[in-house]
Amino acid sequence: MAQHDYNIVNDSGAAVRADINSALSAIASTNSGSSAPGTTFAFQFWADTNESKLKLRNSANNAWITLRELDGTLLVEDGAVGTPAIAFADDLNTGIYSPGADQLGITTAGVERVEFGTAEVVFNDGGASYDFRVEGNTNTSLFMVDASADAVGIGTNAPGTLLELDGSAPYITLKNNTEEDTDGGRESKLIFEGEQSGGEISTLAEIQASHDGTADDTKGDLIFKTNNGTSATEVMRIDSLGRTDVQSAKSDVVTLTDGATITPDMKDGNFFTVTLAGNRTLANPSNLAAGQSGCFFIVQDGTGSRGLTYGSQYDFAGGSAPTLTTTASAVDRIDYVVRTTGSIHCVFTAAYS
Repeated sequence: MAQHDYNIVNDSGAAVRADINSALSAIASTNSGSSAPGTTFAFQFWADTNESKLKLRNSANNAWITLRELDGTLLVEDGAVGTPAIAFADDLNTGIYSPGADQLGITTAGVERVEFGTAEVVFNDGGASYDFRVEGNTNTSLFMVDASADAVGIGTNAPGTLLELDGSAPYITLKNNTEEDTDGGRESKLIFEGEQSGGEISTLAEIQASHDGTADDTKGDLIFKTNNGTSATEVMRIDSLGRTDVQSAKSDVVTLTDGATITPDMKDGNFFTVTLAGNRTLANPSNLAAGQSGCFFIVQDGTGSRGLTYGSQYDFAGGSAPTLTTTASAVDRIDYVVRTTGSIHCVFTAAYS
């Protein structure tokens, strides 16, 4: 290691020769040493053995520029989004820089486009209108993130919704790779969620496909579930033979609220019961659906002698409304079939108990 001030002393021949040799030694060893040369020049090299870095004096001769490590490692400054550490001679705001510790950024035109971190890779960080596109073999927009529309397209460069699939066969496959023959196994599911006013996430409904039976075969069924206020509960199933099984509250007996006017909501079920505590009117129902059928259980309270009149949509044979059994705790039944949304065909059976 050697350093020199590059000023040859005016002395005897031997002393001048020794000073020249010292200067040449400093040049040969690139002014290597643990401290900076005492005399510096613009664009002078210095091998800083204290920091193990090769440095170059700047053009103003007032600071050192680190070029690389003495072990061959190339280190650069962090740079900034508008002045990346590694840039191009004719495009100084395009290149690579470090936004922070353990981060690598790629910038073009002074705008960060990609950021690599320890937990994620972010494209278009900062929310600029900058698209992301992946080309396929024959489709130039096999996958497209349209930043200006906040939408994702598969097979299209202009998705019109949050997610759009475009193609001659826009299919989606959900595959369960668990090898099993259990009933309800091999299931795949679509889950529909919503957020309540307090921020709670709730499952509103589900559609599930699964294996029908326990044989080693390809039979499947389709199950529809809705949330009944507690959990997603099965309301309808289509089995492998195409048979439909409705399993919601329509198979339960719904208790109607007693009052002067009793108005059933046919969406609540098919079977209803009400205990009369006075003379009442069974009003025209809401949410009638043609083809719906079931029955009303009409129960007298412990006093009895309660009468019932009917809304205009209840049609009885002969056009005459029935008279209830009026003994205490008596039970009558009205079976019905909805012919149209304005006509309910009814059959009355008295005194079951």
